[in-house]
Formats: sequence, C-alpha cells, structure tokens
Amino acid sequence: MDVRIERVIAMIKGDVPKQWKTKHLASEVSLSESRLRHLVFITLGVSVAAFVQRRRLRAARALLERTDLLVKAIAAVVGIADAGRLSKRYRALFGVSPTRHRGLLRLSHVSDDRLTRRSGSSDGVGGRMDVARRARRCWRKAIGQPFPPRVCRCEHRLKQLESDAASTYPLQLV
Repeated sequence: MDVRIERVIAMIKGDVPKQWKTKHLASEVSLSESRLRHLVFITLGVSVAAFVQRRRLRAARALLERTDLLVKAIAAVVGIADAGRLSKRYRALFGVSPTRHRGLLRLSHVSDDRLTRRSGSSDGVGGRMDVARRARRCWRKAIGQPFPPRVCRCEHRLKQLESDAASTYPLQLV
C-alpha cells in the first residue's frame, strides 16, 4: 500500500469526528485531489467520503456496544449531523438500526436463569413462569418483530433465541 494512503487512513482513523475534506487530505500528503481520490479508490475500493463514513459508522457501532449513550449523543460524538442521518446510514451499512442493534446485544446478555424463573412461592411450588411469554416480550423489545413460532415453547432457552436471532436478523459486522 502506498505510504501516502496509509497516512491518510491514519489521519482519518485518528480523528473520526473531524469533517474531512479531500482538499485538506490531499495537501497533507502532497497530492492533488484527483490523484488522492484515484489512489484511495484503487487501494480501498471506495471513495474518500465513503471511507470516512464507514469509519464513523464503525465508531458508532463500537459506542453502541460499549456505552449507554443515546443515539443522538453518539451521532454528535462521531461527527454525524443528527440521529436520523446516523440511523439511516447505519441501517444501510449494517442492515439493522442502531437501536435494534443495541437491543439485540442486550437480548444476547440476558441470563439464562432470568428466562427460567418460577412464579409463585419462593420454593417454586407456585408453577412454572411462562417462559415463552417472557421470551416473546424480550424478543419484541429487542428487535421489534414478531417472535418466531418455532421458538415459542417453554423448554427453549436463551441459546436457541440467540442462534435464531443471528440467523433471522444477521448483524453484518464488518
């Protein structure tokens, strides 16, 4: 890879929220704008603007996974004008909205015993908690879609939920 392109990539990765202009990047690496655009496209397969946008969206994904910041705050942190624009671009790249992505992450962190608690008395004599109903509620909150009927039986556990969620609504994490 060309050293100048590596420098451009390092600059973009180092300051994701900055509003990068091709003209500024080109002057930093002593290239013309058109030559920089050409080299970036040949090297990375995308335009400079598309590369910057992907870096921002990947940073947003990392913040969604690691923090409880609102989507609006994450948009501001990564340099995207508003939450609506972030959501639209995020959905286009990853196939799921930021809110649903976070919900799927939360669903995958639900402990198995939370789905299998018993209702009634503390000794469990009061009958079985409706695990299917609890799982359906958790599923709807996480992805906003109807619960798949093949997983609605009480004996299914979180592992089946996670595998079905991954196959039905894949997160294309890049």
